[in-house]
Amino acid sequence: MSSTIRDVAERAGVSIATVSRVMNARPDVGEETRERVLRAARELGYVASGPARALATSRSQLVGVVMPSSGSPHRPEVALTFFGEVVDAVSRHLYEHGYDAVLLHGSAAGHRYADRAVRDSIDALLLMGSIDEGDFADVSPELPCVGIDVECGGPNRASVIFDDGDGIRLCTRHLYALGHRRVAYLGGPLQFRPAAARLAAFRSEAAELGLDVPDGFVRECDWSAEGGYREACALFVGDERPSAIVAASDLMALAAMQAIRDFGLDPGYDVAVTGFDDLPYASLASPPLTTVRQDRERLGAAAVTTLVELMDRPGEPGPTVLLPVSLVVRASTAERAT
Repeated sequence: MSSTIRDVAERAGVSIATVSRVMNARPDVGEETRERVLRAARELGYVASGPARALATSRSQLVGVVMPSSGSPHRPEVALTFFGEVVDAVSRHLYEHGYDAVLLHGSAAGHRYADRAVRDSIDALLLMGSIDEGDFADVSPELPCVGIDVECGGPNRASVIFDDGDGIRLCTRHLYALGHRRVAYLGGPLQFRPAAARLAAFRSEAAELGLDVPDGFVRECDWSAEGGYREACALFVGDERPSAIVAASDLMALAAMQAIRDFGLDPGYDVAVTGFDDLPYASLASPPLTTVRQDRERLGAAAVTTLVELMDRPGEPGPTVLLPVSLVVRASTAERAT
């Protein structure tokens, strides 16, 4: 098996990004480090992923980044906020590895990704969240693809995803520790991996904690504020009302807090609410939202590293990289709301 950029980095005792900068003749590397990297590359017989490899393999050094459009029915408002930050991280880390990003909108069908890859000689694809598997079914299996928040398996395929289940478990345990026993759940469309994983984790954790979750306490919508508001209202029209709501997105959580107000209750006092994403406005809500934080910078960096390694091992299946999440506790889960 031929040597990879990771092999060179390990032998030289530097990061993968440093190897990429050396191989792409970037000036921001010390001379001693440059010599150490080049010596390791010679010893391993490594061909660079940058201009040298482009000459050897006719690579364009372009990576297609498929981003859900802002008009997507699945993650409408989140697309430009959450994935916009990921695109920024991806673009910077691709540049460090000698590649440029070409933005492709998720409203296009898979054959259009394939057409663009052929027309512009795109070397690989990064597929960002809420993309149906059928959307890229026509993409050549020889074209390396990494799913970002999307499961993408098989030869020349890999995934980088957050631990969605752990995030929901953290929320549920937090509410239980505060004394909540009537906990409802607002989830996203189950055809998408994050929504299915989060709902499964909620049901599993609720069973583990001995929570009785009536069927009407689990509501599905489309990640949007409108859907979250509608389904949250449905939780308060009957006699059995929740004391806490676990929402699978920040938008649904914020909409749920408005629904709670509209029913004459006080979010964070009468009904606790948790979200998921830690979007910038979560901390500005009233009350500030307890939510699951996902490190978008780390996601972008891991996706690029995984893609570069995948391109170094053509034909092989890549890994599924699982990134950790954390719970940010704010006033929407005040101890009084039990």
